[in-house]
Amino acid sequence: MENKVWIEWKNDEDANSLNNFFGGYVKSINISLNTLNVQSEVVTIGKAFLHLTNEKWINEPAEYSIMEHINMDFNSEVNWNETTVYEYLEDALKCIHYGTEDGIKGTVAVLHKIEIDNEYRGKGYFVPYMNAIVEKCQTLQVDYLSLQPHPFGGARLLNEHLQEAISKLRGYYERFGFRNIPITEGVAYMLLDLNYRKKSNKREETLICVK
Repeated sequence: MENKVWIEWKNDEDANSLNNFFGGYVKSINISLNTLNVQSEVVTIGKAFLHLTNEKWINEPAEYSIMEHINMDFNSEVNWNETTVYEYLEDALKCIHYGTEDGIKGTVAVLHKIEIDNEYRGKGYFVPYMNAIVEKCQTLQVDYLSLQPHPFGGARLLNEHLQEAISKLRGYYERFGFRNIPITEGVAYMLLDLNYRKKSNKREETLICVK
């Protein structure tokens, strides 16, 4: 029997107030991963977080790249003494070659995290949740979805086991249509072309979103 799952997509109001201060060219989204328990009660069994951005959303003249804008606005001038999620956004855009002459353009979603609670892992929830996120991005006219494949609890794995787990994840995400991006500065990202996905309209039955 298929799991009944859906996502709840919420703007991160605290983060977006900061984003709006700098022109609103980065949107922060919190995602609740929901299902029903045995008593048919709605429960949230995981969470995800992503950023949406587009270089055309920047108000100032394009004398700086979007990566430079993010570095100046959200990192250098706001949090000098700690790593922020915006640094990961900056790294992701660099790795996928966003805004470069021969790189990608348009609206990009960077999925920083998708995590299912321990007790619900291994029960078939991940695929429909991931597919629901992809479909939501499509409805918002997102052109590309990017992520860095990393296993749950990866920080506790020895390097050789971590690399093996990452390799398996890369193969797993390829089922959704993600392609590998050449490794930049030791960081591996994957990219899903949502425009191509929409045109091809080719999906495996196992990836159909459960409504």
